[in-house]
Amino acid sequence: GEVYAARNEEDQASNMFEKAIESQKKHLGEDHPDLSSTYQSISQMYLLINQLDKACLYLQKSFELQLKTLPS
Repeated sequence: GEVYAARNEEDQASNMFEKAIESQKKHLGEDHPDLSSTYQSISQMYLLINQLDKACLYLQKSFELQLKTLPS
């Protein structure tokens, strides 16, 4: 997804990030910490293309997952 985002191919980037999220959830589980970085990456892409609602959504998902999975 990051390569497509760097090439300004937002639709392709979004599709790849979504596939990565689905794959990570399937193979690692819904609460795996690696999902947090994927959520952050897709959030950054949406921020760059000024889709702030989607950027906030994925940033919130990342934050909530970090709260659940990281030691306090």
